[in-house]
Amino acid sequence: MAGRAPILLLLALLAGQPFLLACSRPLPQAEMARPAAQTPPPAHSPGQLFSLRLTDRDGPRFSGLLALRRGEGELYYSLLDGSGLKLLNGQVDREGRLLARGGPMAGTPLAGVVAAALSRSYLQQPASPPCSGWFPRLCGRPTESGWEKWATLGPLPLWRASGSVTGTAGDAATGGVHAGAIGGVNGGGNGGSGEAVESVEYSQPWLGLRLRLQPVAR
Repeated sequence: MAGRAPILLLLALLAGQPFLLACSRPLPQAEMARPAAQTPPPAHSPGQLFSLRLTDRDGPRFSGLLALRRGEGELYYSLLDGSGLKLLNGQVDREGRLLARGGPMAGTPLAGVVAAALSRSYLQQPASPPCSGWFPRLCGRPTESGWEKWATLGPLPLWRASGSVTGTAGDAATGGVHAGAIGGVNGGGNGGSGEAVESVEYSQPWLGLRLRLQPVAR
C-alpha cells in the first residue's frame, strides 16, 4: 500500500485535484481564495437546486442540497444541509480554482472536492471535440440521454462525468461538450414547462469517489 502513495500523489497533482477527504488541511487554492461575499453571483443568471450525495470506498460521506448558478465562465454555488442551513458557498472557474468561498466548511477538503467536480462537470470541455490534450487528455461527447466527459493520464482514468437530461433538452444535452452548452445550469429552472432537467454523476475511480446531483423541484 505504501508503494502506491507516490503514484496516487503524482496523479492528483497532474489531474489538478487534491485527495478527496484524505487531506486533513484546507486545499491550497481554498487558502488563497477571497471571501465569497466580495463576488456575488450576477442577478440575471439562471439557477438550479440539486440534492447532492457524496460517497467513497468507505461509504456515504455527505448528503445535502446544492444551489447552483452560472456566471461568465464561472459557477456560483451554495451547499446546504438537509434542513437548509448553509454550510459552504463558493465561486469556481473552468480550471477548478476556488475564486471565492465562505461558510463553516470553507476550510475543509470538501470545498475543493465540490469545486473540482462542478468545474469538470459543467465548465471543462475538450478544445477540439471529441478529445484534446495529453497530460491529462480530456474527452467529451453527447449521448442518447445527455452527455459524458472523462480525463485520462495515459491508460489511467482520472475522472469521469455524465449528465442525463429530460424535458426539453436541446443543446443542453451536451453538458459543455459543445461551446455554450452547460447542461441544466444553462437550461434554467428545475423541471418547469419547456426546461431541461439534468442529473449529473461525477466520479474518480482511483479514489473510489462518486458525487451525484439530482434536480429538486421548487
